[in-house]
Amino acid sequence: MFWKLSVLAFSAALASAQTQSIVELARKAPPEIFADAVVKLVERGDIPDDATPTERRQLLEEAFQAAKRAREPVRLTALPGVRSDTRAALRDSAGALGLDALSLESRVIKLMATTDAARARELFQSVEHPALEARPCDDPMIADVSAYYETAAGLMADGLAPSDLMLALARARSPGELATFARVLATITELPPEDLRLLVGALALKMGMIAPDYRSFTMTADELRSGLERLAAQTHEPALAEGARKLILAQMSSPRCNEEFGDATRFIEWFNGGRSSHGFRGALPAIENEELQPPRALGFLNVESYFVSGDATHISGDFGHLRMALGTAEWRETLVAFQSEFRAWKPPGADIDAFHQKMTVLHGLFQLIPPGEDRDALIARAVEYLRSSGVESEYPAEWLLQVRSFASSATGDRNKLLAALRKSGDAGLAVFAALQR
Repeated sequence: MFWKLSVLAFSAALASAQTQSIVELARKAPPEIFADAVVKLVERGDIPDDATPTERRQLLEEAFQAAKRAREPVRLTALPGVRSDTRAALRDSAGALGLDALSLESRVIKLMATTDAARARELFQSVEHPALEARPCDDPMIADVSAYYETAAGLMADGLAPSDLMLALARARSPGELATFARVLATITELPPEDLRLLVGALALKMGMIAPDYRSFTMTADELRSGLERLAAQTHEPALAEGARKLILAQMSSPRCNEEFGDATRFIEWFNGGRSSHGFRGALPAIENEELQPPRALGFLNVESYFVSGDATHISGDFGHLRMALGTAEWRETLVAFQSEFRAWKPPGADIDAFHQKMTVLHGLFQLIPPGEDRDALIARAVEYLRSSGVESEYPAEWLLQVRSFASSATGDRNKLLAALRKSGDAGLAVFAALQR
């Protein structure tokens, strides 16, 4: 028994030392990497509630402050139909990592609430509400601030006041925010009926005041419909239909980008569907097509794909030839020639676009080259590029996405890759490797 206890004590001490080492490394990385690392350590129980509550809270406080310094204020998602070989698609995937300021702050608040609800409420009240505007027509991204309202809803059971929800709604500037607010409000069971009616009335008023942003509206219209249906069933508030009608007319009849996607049409059909007392719009007039015509188009979506022009096309074609040469007598010569071409390749455009293109090719090579000296050399080249590209500090979420993607294809060479990341001299790479199990 004593031997078993000694082993357990040693294991606990070792885990504590490893956790401390990861935290110290993470402090040298970009703030997003540090905050994300702390959240993951707490989520995994590597900083247990009952063992080190003071350290846990201090780290979460530090992570919250680091989150405020994140480069991206909110998560960005790509519009439908964007090709996978574009930066927009990669930004969308990077957004799912939750490294924007709002997502990181929300993740920290959720963990803080498990042991200190009062402090979690204080942290939420200090979150800077994102000020959203309609993005240009050539921009393929839209903002997703659902984490903000979902966090608020989660804190209602812990004492967050309805006035805090009212303030959050008052600051909303995007139709997408109203959709999320309606959805989460319908799920909060802790609200007294009078507070729910007050918030529903405020939502109805806000729907009639929100500025036009067609993309945000149409991309979240189905979410809004679902929330409004539930709120109408709970409160029987006729002002909801009045607000929804004003919202539809303002969003659909204002100048907008030259495109059609999302759920706007279905939302209008739902609103118009039925004149009985059971219909959402009640006695309000149906919306006619002539009320929905925008006076002019503001512009077109513009998304440039990688590997469809210039030297990128040659790289893509030559990579295909390399793939075909695998297992033949020409493999080695073809590989050497391709690697020489890759080293000389300078993708045009912004640094982040060049980074994504180069990492895409390195990833493809890593999957193609059999285990051995050539693959070991590729690991060293990829790690050096990740370390020295300069992207980590400017675009940490997209950088981490490429690190994760590259590591996911390591299979049998995973330990070699993780060892190279730990020894790279780069704090972000070392933290990533240390967090792997």
